[in-house]
Order: sequence, then structure tokens, then C-alpha cells
Amino acid sequence: MKAENLSWDPRRLATLREAYLAGPAGTKRVRIAKAISSGTGWRLLFEGINSPEEARLYSGLWICVPESEATRPVDGWIEADLVGLAVVDEEGKPCGTALGLADLPTLCLRVSVSGHGELLLPMEGPLACRVQREQSRIVVDREVWDAMS
Repeated sequence: MKAENLSWDPRRLATLREAYLAGPAGTKRVRIAKAISSGTGWRLLFEGINSPEEARLYSGLWICVPESEATRPVDGWIEADLVGLAVVDEEGKPCGTALGLADLPTLCLRVSVSGHGELLLPMEGPLACRVQREQSRIVVDREVWDAMS
């Protein structure tokens, strides 16, 4: 099967041996028999998935690890750390709740805003939000928030 590596660690799939395939219908625990880097992505061989027809059944699913086995960059975070965090401005005024990262070419945070749906906030560059894991919050500059909302 072909896979795209969305981990902060580009070699993550090379060392991963057990994972979960996750999607709307649930999760399936799998063992990775072989992982080969191939240009822009990976080719993975899962034990027990032996034909192209079987592999198609798992198309579009996420390859996940239990949070207890997830590694983080030094002083960094992974997407699971963001989900549910309060999004506040520099003065601590609540703005919304983090839903996770958007599936876009640039790194953006999806934020639920009570009564207003969702907004996208930048997570990279000079306007990026700041993740404060110890305080369980994400800080956005008020000017950025006002421009996006």
C-alpha cells in the first residue's frame, strides 16, 4: 500500500512495526512487515493484507499509533496534543476550541467558534499561533484573530 508520512519525523514509518488503521468505521490493529521510502511517500506491506483488492478496502485511512507510543519533537507537540485545547488571545480571552489540523498544504489549525462554525488559523510563519502545552492552551495574536473571524 502507498502511504504519505504526516509525522514530524520523516523516518517514522521506517521504524514503526505496529499501528492502527483508523477511519470513520473504526480501527484495525496491524503489523507492518515492510516499509520502503519511495520518493514522496512510502510503500507499506501489512501482515494479513495480501492482495490489491484487500488493500483497496483500507484506502484513505490514517495510520496511527497509540498516544503513549507517540514521539514528539523537543519542546514540540503532535496533533493529538492540540485537539480540545482552548484558543485564547494574548490577554487570555477565549476565542474558541482547537479541533485539530486542517488538511491543507500549509499548516493551519481548525478552530471551533461558538455560534460561528470553524476558522483556520496559521500554525507556521510570522502569524503562527503559539502552543502552550503546559497551560493547555493555544495563543493567537488578537490582530490575527480579528482578521480571520
